[in-house]
Formats: sequence, structure tokens, C-alpha cells
Amino acid sequence: MKISAQRFRAFAPAMTVAALVSLAGCGDRVQLYELEGVRIPVAQFFLEQTAAAAAADASAAAGKKQVGCAKWADGKTYCQQYPVYTGIDARKFKLRFVAVSPEGQATDFSVSRLTRFALAPGAAAVRAGDAAEVLTDAQFKKWGFKKDAFNSKVVGTKALRVEEIVYDFTVPGLGELLKERNPSPILALDYTATPKDGARIEEGFVTFFVYPDPADDAAWTTLGNLGAQAGFKAEDLATLRKTAKRNTPPVATGITPKAGESSGKKLDIEFSLAGSDFDEGAKSRVQWFTTRGKLGNQRARKTSWDTEGEGPAGAFVVVRDLQGGQDYKFTHVEIE
Repeated sequence: MKISAQRFRAFAPAMTVAALVSLAGCGDRVQLYELEGVRIPVAQFFLEQTAAAAAADASAAAGKKQVGCAKWADGKTYCQQYPVYTGIDARKFKLRFVAVSPEGQATDFSVSRLTRFALAPGAAAVRAGDAAEVLTDAQFKKWGFKKDAFNSKVVGTKALRVEEIVYDFTVPGLGELLKERNPSPILALDYTATPKDGARIEEGFVTFFVYPDPADDAAWTTLGNLGAQAGFKAEDLATLRKTAKRNTPPVATGITPKAGESSGKKLDIEFSLAGSDFDEGAKSRVQWFTTRGKLGNQRARKTSWDTEGEGPAGAFVVVRDLQGGQDYKFTHVEIE
């Protein structure tokens, strides 16, 4: 099986998870930010915060706490984690999708096929022609992907319907992964979001790298020993370890106008970002979605929004860095 042109583009070195959004349509006539049905603009990977990390975080100086962490409905703290790190043994993660649609459009969501791509040792991305395989039912079952109903929730209903859909899944340990002679696989998980009112269906895939944790010396020693048996060069594995860098995700701290505000039909809308300069070195990307109207620039931190009509209107923004970190905000306005 060869990688299609569409799927290969998603694995460009600077894209990773940032490439997961399946925007409908193309060409000048299509406004990619218009919500005509459900969209899945966000997919975030999380790992439960360890007691040691929580203690370090609690004593950290202001402004240097671990970012991308929050307490969830189950009372535990989870931190955004990308790339996805495994160890000698299997590790459990959570994958949170965010579905956004016009008000009242409830959505049925499901995940299905999991595809593994061969990544040459030391390479930073899949190349055209690299081998890929769809995991069998038995292989797929090992990864789990079971919905976490307790931590899944609807977080917005006015003008926009915003829902967080959480899945539990397990990354196999190094020994299991190396049975496939692939020390650093890239995987693509297919998903489908179907609005219950019959509006446009969203189909896409989220891609993610799997690396040994760069701080886990024992895991890298095990990988080196197993890799040598599989014919991988020591210098390739050394390059791989340099590639496996822990990412600090962006954090969207606010959005204006705030929910319920109204300033007429034409608004200035923007979001604020903590941790790094949004424009510095083009390290972040932004995408706006609205329930109606026209945007001046759908990929700018601050833009103009002509809501074109009366009544409630909603706006949703997602920011992604180039290494897989993501965050989002949303708001609604009342136009008289």
C-alpha cells in the first residue's frame, strides 16, 4: 500500500497533528470558515499528570508551570502530550476531539481504521512511497480507543454547539512495536462525525508520532538493544532520540468580544495567546470558524467579522503550533 498524495501531505515535517483538519471544499467560491455542518478542528493527546510532576508544578516559579494541564471531570489532572511517548511497557493516553457545529446540531462520532506508516530510523517524516499497513482487528484492539463518557462533555450550546469527545487508548510497549520492525511509527486514526439532522458529514484522520520518552533512559537502552537485533544503526537511533522532543503546547487565554456581547453587525474579533509570540517565526497557525457572515482574514489572530444579520452568531478559533500542540476558544454575540 502506498501513501496517497492527500495523506502524504499530512506528514510533512512541520505538519504532524496540525494537518488533521479536513476542511470541506476548495477554490475561491468556498468559505472554509463557514459552519454548514459539523467540523472537527481539534484533536489533542493527553497523559495523566504524575504525582512527581504535580509536586514540581506546584512549587514552580510563576510563569514556569507546566502548560497545557487542567483538572478534568474525573478529578484528575491531564497534560497535553505530543509526541505520544511509550516506554518499555504500554502506556495509557487520552485523545480529545472537539466537534463544533451550528446551534442544535448534535453529532454522532466514531473512530475506525488505524494505519501504521513505516518511518525510516532518523527520518523526521514519512516520504512518498514509504510502506503503510492497515492494522488488523486484533492489532487495532490492542490500542483500545474506547470512548470516555465521563470526561466527554458539551461545553457550548449558544449559537455554536461545541463538544469535547474523549477516547482512552493504549500505546503498546517498545517490544510490541518493534515486532513490526518500526521503532518510531506514525499512525493515522480515521474518524467520522455525523450530524443527527442530516447536515454535512465530517470525515478525516488524525496523525501522530510514537516515540520512547526522551527522559526514559531505560526505554532508550531497550530500544537500542532491540533495534540492533532488527538491524537498525546506532547513529540512526541517536538521531531518533534528538527528534523526540517534548512539545510545549500553545495556550489560548481569552477571546473578544466575550460571549453575549454585541457591538453591531461588524466586529473586531481576536484571541489572546500565552507562552509565545503568535507571529514569531510563524511557529503557530490559526483558523477561525463562524456560524454566518464574512471574515476579513480567517487565519489571523485579530480579524474583522461582519455577522450579516440579527440574532445570535458564533465564532470558534483553534491555534496550532508546528509540533502538534493545540488549543481553542469560542464565543457568541447577540446582534440586534
